[in-house]
Amino acid sequence: MKNPLVMIKDWIEQTMNHFCTFITGIFASIIAYLFPVKDIVNFLVLLFILDFLFGFWAAHKINHERFIVKKVWDGTILRMLFSIVLIILLYLWGDLYQMSMETSYKIVGGFISGVVLVSIIQNMYKLTQWSLFVNIIEFIKSRFYIKPNNRKNEED
Repeated sequence: MKNPLVMIKDWIEQTMNHFCTFITGIFASIIAYLFPVKDIVNFLVLLFILDFLFGFWAAHKINHERFIVKKVWDGTILRMLFSIVLIILLYLWGDLYQMSMETSYKIVGGFISGVVLVSIIQNMYKLTQWSLFVNIIEFIKSRFYIKPNNRKNEED
């Protein structure tokens, strides 16, 4: 039987010789561990991409704005990264502490998806002025008191 120190030395040498393989194995292990959040993360990425596309289309069509990379990084990308990190942290919280909060990442992911979906619908309304959107807005206004957003009053 080999000396344990020699075995450790051999292992370190092999690890250093195959460092890329080792890092790839660690990365694959992390991905496999986070595999349960894959579906909701993929769905969120799709919704954020649609939000970006419809938002850019609406801004270009209505305000004649050009594509601004800073606007994308400050808005869409940061919100998407924050949402994904939050979902992963909630999954880790539930998994590591064996709490009943293991589905909290699904609830938060669903909430974020709903918020992004509303943004997509608002941009679609700006683009199309489809009467269905107007009817939904009027129905909601008739049921709930919604204070109008008057920016002129805020400036006075």
